[in-house]
Amino acid sequence: MVERWTSVVGAFGLALCLLGIAALIDSRQQRDLGAEFLATGVRVVAEDVVIEVGTGKGGDYLDAVDVTYTVAGQRRQDELVDSLGDVEGNELGRHAPNPGTRYAAPLQLLVRPGEADPVMALVDAQEFADSPHTSPTAAGMISIGGTGVLAAAAAVVWTRRRRVSGSTG
Repeated sequence: MVERWTSVVGAFGLALCLLGIAALIDSRQQRDLGAEFLATGVRVVAEDVVIEVGTGKGGDYLDAVDVTYTVAGQRRQDELVDSLGDVEGNELGRHAPNPGTRYAAPLQLLVRPGEADPVMALVDAQEFADSPHTSPTAAGMISIGGTGVLAAAAAVVWTRRRRVSGSTG
């Protein structure tokens, strides 16, 4: 009986810990990306914005944000990298965002000069760069998962010692 619950607790703890590490890495990469756009990006304004709202098991989500803007005299159309935000009441499908929502035009953008010219919304870059150094959710997942792994390991050691002392005594 003890072996079964220790396996379950250990596996659950390890999975939670690994998911927390992945979330921590992702949040740090987003923070660094936002800071990089703020440091090197060229400010432009999107004249046209089209969002794509999808739906899945977890509900509606913002799938893509396409922007049209002019930089260095050239009109460009790109998809935002690492867009944030919920659907903010926007309907499913591909359309202009509702007025007053996060990505409504005119939208302030940051374009990084280079081959691919990636583009990010200024509001997203600021939010990423201002995020805490460690995501509290990721830290909690790592802590709780690590505790589960340690508890399972301690139970295994305790059970083995008990068996050894029980068979010799």
